[in-house]
Parts: sequence; structure tokens; C-alpha cells
Amino acid sequence: MNITFQKKPGNASLGIAFYWFMTVKTQKPITISDHFIPELFYDYFLIQAGTIQCQDEIKQTQFTLPHQSLKTLHTHSLTFTFTTPLVLFGARLSLPFA
Repeated sequence: MNITFQKKPGNASLGIAFYWFMTVKTQKPITISDHFIPELFYDYFLIQAGTIQCQDEIKQTQFTLPHQSLKTLHTHSLTFTFTTPLVLFGARLSLPFA
């Protein structure tokens, strides 16, 4: 597995704390789970390749994120399941911006 993560400075005047880019490459397609904890930030995702499933165990729901998504404030953890190969761009938006 090859994971690349890059973080670039944002633009405070636009309410963007930072930009980021992540790739996950594997020899054959696999799924990887990640737990997202509640944070006081909004995150914008742009999925260029791969898919992300979101599972909310409290609400007992599961859905596939669209290629452009906004993660808003939440009060409990969410589980994201990534399918490789994954190419993901994002931006962390400040709370005053939201």
C-alpha cells in the first residue's frame, strides 16, 4: 500500500484553514475504514478516484458520498470506508466561514 498526504496553507480571508490532498494506491482494490470524530470544522471533499461509504451507527444509515461533499458538524463519530485506488482533495473550512 502506498499512501501520500500533502497539506498546503489555506487562505484565512476566505475562511480556509488549509488544503490537503491524499492518495491511497494498492496492488489490487481493497477497502479501508477510518473513524471521524466530532470536530468544530467543516470539511470539503472532492473524490477524484475511488469511493467513500459513510456509515452512521447511531442513526443506522449508510450511503455513498457524492464526488463533491461537505462534512458538517456532527455530535458522534462516523465511519468512512474508502475503496482504493483513492484520490481525494479537501479543504478545512473555519467555523466563522461556515
